[in-house]
Amino acid sequence: MNTSNSKEKEMISSLSTQDERIAARRKRAETRIRLEKEEAEGKTKRRTEQPQEISKSQTQVGKSTAVLERMRDETWDDITGIRVRFDEQENQRRIVEESNRLDRYEALQIE
Repeated sequence: MNTSNSKEKEMISSLSTQDERIAARRKRAETRIRLEKEEAEGKTKRRTEQPQEISKSQTQVGKSTAVLERMRDETWDDITGIRVRFDEQENQRRIVEESNRLDRYEALQIE
């Protein structure tokens, strides 16, 4: 049905006047209503969705995508761990630096 919709859209876009576009919409609406009415009466059945077989290429794409997502997540986790360790080291350095500054200040006050 997607192909018929795209064909209809192409056809509609090629219609130049407003009256032609209105007539085309009206025709599609009437067709849809007629099909729904026939379906309700049991004359026709809606197409049943059949499970489609997944091709080998689609399967491989899915597997590859999963591997890439896992690698991306692991990489982000590693980067986050590195950042956390760096921040901790920086905080410790600043604490030591502040302690040394206070010691120097106290030593100057004593003199």
